[in-house]
Amino acid sequence: MPARPKAPWYRSDRDSYFVTLNGEQIFLAKGKGNKDLAWKKFHALMAAPQAQPLIATDSLVALFDHFLAFVHANRSEANYEWHRQRLERFANTYPDLTTDELRPYHLQQFIDNITNLKDPHRPVSSTTRRNYAQAVKRAVAWAEEQGHIDRNPIAAFKKPAAGRREDVINVEQFNELLEIMPEPCFQDLIRTTFETGCRPQESLPVTAADVDIKNARWVFKISDSKGERVSRVVYLTDQALEISIRRMKRFPIGPIFRNTAGKPWNPSSVNCAFIRAQQRIGKQIAAQRKLDIDAEAVAEFASTLATHRTVRGRRVEKSASEKTQEARR
Repeated sequence: MPARPKAPWYRSDRDSYFVTLNGEQIFLAKGKGNKDLAWKKFHALMAAPQAQPLIATDSLVALFDHFLAFVHANRSEANYEWHRQRLERFANTYPDLTTDELRPYHLQQFIDNITNLKDPHRPVSSTTRRNYAQAVKRAVAWAEEQGHIDRNPIAAFKKPAAGRREDVINVEQFNELLEIMPEPCFQDLIRTTFETGCRPQESLPVTAADVDIKNARWVFKISDSKGERVSRVVYLTDQALEISIRRMKRFPIGPIFRNTAGKPWNPSSVNCAFIRAQQRIGKQIAAQRKLDIDAEAVAEFASTLATHRTVRGRRVEKSASEKTQEARR
């Protein structure tokens, strides 16, 4: 039985017509009332199947979709998710903006008015604003590089300067932190990260194959290094080397830093460990000050907390029990 021929179809969440060719959704027209225009563009597209379909200049959302498809196919999952979260928020702010209409002031207004998703009452850092601007600029620059658009309308836009983190943990504070985190497996991870000064995203995935015992260092493959241009090298102190050797003997295959259940640490599990530490500190302070957790005070405080949380870049409404638990913490 012959395959069903391709035809334009309407996507309600984007209020647009698309056609799927070779597994790719190609934008045709914006608005449910533009069905005839969608069919006209579809016939023109099918008449020249050898030509690469250009991104329509009446859809900035389509440009982002194409760029994210490229990132998903050619970059890491973390890189894709980083861009997706930021581009999706910009697209939701300007859902009907076209690439022809896009101007630097759109991006400026967007980063000036952006709010903290986790807590709307907390200010947004200059680094966060810079990251949002960088994501949008990269997507549009890619479209120009690939020939999807003739001109980059925001090429001259200057990204905000990144802020600096000036909070430094000294040795005494770090040792106090270790006392609050009694789990030996987690202590190995944070002690090695503290000793070497490496990035958390480097210590989490390190494997036995990355450990160079003779030269007391970790050597990451170029494909696993930031920028993927040269091998990243992390030099180890005596204590960091001792921990690395001990962990690699226990886990010769896969990540050497794992929890008591033998599962590799990841950003979420590390975050949970620090939340547990915060709870212990809070309980210690409450005991020292002889404070009782009053149910009415918890309920009143819960009503002031953010109503949504972020899950993989998407806003999810918190349940009443989640807000109560957060208030108690």
